[in-house]
Amino acid sequence: DWPAWYGDLGTFFGGLQALFRGDVAEGAAALEAYLKVKRDSPAWAYALRPAAQQWLRTLAAWEDERARIAGLVNAGDLAGGRAALDTYAAQAPAFMKASIEMARGKIREAEGRLADQVQRDQERERRKIVQRDLDRLDEVMGTNGTLIAAKDFRKVQQVLAKLPAAMETPEGREQVKIAREQVDRMEALKTLLTKELETDPFQQEDRELGGSAIGANVLGVRISLAGRGTITRPWDQISPRLMVRLISYYAGQTTRDAKTRADMYVSLAVYCALNGGFEAAANFSRQAIEIDPEIASVARRLMPDVPPGT
Repeated sequence: DWPAWYGDLGTFFGGLQALFRGDVAEGAAALEAYLKVKRDSPAWAYALRPAAQQWLRTLAAWEDERARIAGLVNAGDLAGGRAALDTYAAQAPAFMKASIEMARGKIREAEGRLADQVQRDQERERRKIVQRDLDRLDEVMGTNGTLIAAKDFRKVQQVLAKLPAAMETPEGREQVKIAREQVDRMEALKTLLTKELETDPFQQEDRELGGSAIGANVLGVRISLAGRGTITRPWDQISPRLMVRLISYYAGQTTRDAKTRADMYVSLAVYCALNGGFEAAANFSRQAIEIDPEIASVARRLMPDVPPGT
C-alpha cells in the first residue's frame, strides 16, 4: 500500500492543478483537505501547508473581487469591470490565470450582449424614422390625390421634386424616387395620348366617350359627337377605365418595338395600381413581362404589391 502522506500530497497537487484550469471551488476544497490532515510526518510532505494557507487567502480575496467585478458588469459598467479585472490580473499569481480568463470571457459575453442590444435599439429607432418618412410620403400622395384623379400630373411632379430634401433616410428617399417615377410615367402616358389623338383619332364605340376622341390639350379630351359638334371633356371627367382604354389602344400598336410596348404596359400598370385597379395592373404587368422579360425588375420595383397576373 502507498503511504498516507503520498495521498495527502496528491490532494495538494490535485488542488493546484484544479486552480490552473480555473476550477476555484475544487482547488480550494483540495487545499482545505490537505490542511485538515492531522499527520505531520514526514515533515517535508506537509511543509506546503503555509503555501496552501496563503493560496486559500488569495482565493478568498479573489472571490470577493470577482463578486465586485460581477456587480459592476451587471450594473452595466463594463468598462469599470474590465479595468478592475485588469488591475487584479496584473498582480495575481500564475495559478489564477485560468479563472481570471473565465471572468474576462464573461465580460466579453456581456459586451457582446450589450452591443447586440444597442444594435437592436438603433435599428428600432431607424425603423421609426423610416416609417416617419413613409408616412410623410403617404400624406403628400393622399393630399394630392385629387390632382392625380384630375390627371394634373405635372403639379404632382412639382410637389414630389421638393420632397427628397425632407426625407431623413435612404429608404424614404428611395420611395420618393419610386413615386416620382410613377407620376412621371403617368404624365408620359397623358403626353402620348395627346400626341396620338392628333394624328390617329380614337373612333371605337364607347358609351362613356359618346363619340370619337379627336384630340387633347391641357384642358381635356376633344370629342366629336357625330354631327352634333365637338366638346372638350375635362381630364377630371375622364374615368380611369376610359383613360386606360384610350392609352392601351395606342400602346398596343405593333408598329412600336417590343421594349417600347413593354415599357408602356408597365406605365399602364402603374396608372391602374394608383387608381385602385390592381387586377388590371397585374394583367398589364404580365403583358409587359411576356413581351420583354427584362422589364420584370422594373415592374417589381414600381409595384412590389402587384404580382403579375396569370
